[in-house]
Amino acid sequence: MKKTKYLWSLLALTVMAAFSMGLTACGDDDEDGGAGSGGGNSIVGTWRLGELKTESWLAYYDGHDGDHSITTKSYGMSNGTWENVYIFKSDGSYTNSYLDGSRLRSQTGLYSFYGSQITLAGETYDVVIDGNVMKWSHEASRKEIGSVIQATYIKMEYATWYRVN
Repeated sequence: MKKTKYLWSLLALTVMAAFSMGLTACGDDDEDGGAGSGGGNSIVGTWRLGELKTESWLAYYDGHDGDHSITTKSYGMSNGTWENVYIFKSDGSYTNSYLDGSRLRSQTGLYSFYGSQITLAGETYDVVIDGNVMKWSHEASRKEIGSVIQATYIKMEYATWYRVN
């Protein structure tokens, strides 16, 4: 009888220990901690755009070759102001300030950052952060249907951002 009682007590303790370890391990498995994380690869902070490469082409439905173009633009400072800056806050909000000609404009919104993707302004970007460098890539497509021409417009964007603070 004593042995049986001892085994049941031991089993109960083992189950409780395993359960509590499982809860600890199942906490926040998200590597990046989501919006607002303070992790090593956190997106929280101020980032300036360094370069934007855009590749676009038309794929016509009738099989003939479509237009294809690749453009690369470097960004920096203009009159003491960074040309394009994102500020990602730990509460999941962001501010994007950018120069439009000589006029500084800004927009605000909410973002989510999980795993290796950020979603903001209705678009999702694949993200890789390595120290103070962040690279985004994004694919967008839309169908162009006219009275005679039918095609799909495809655009790939690759952006390199640098942490300011």
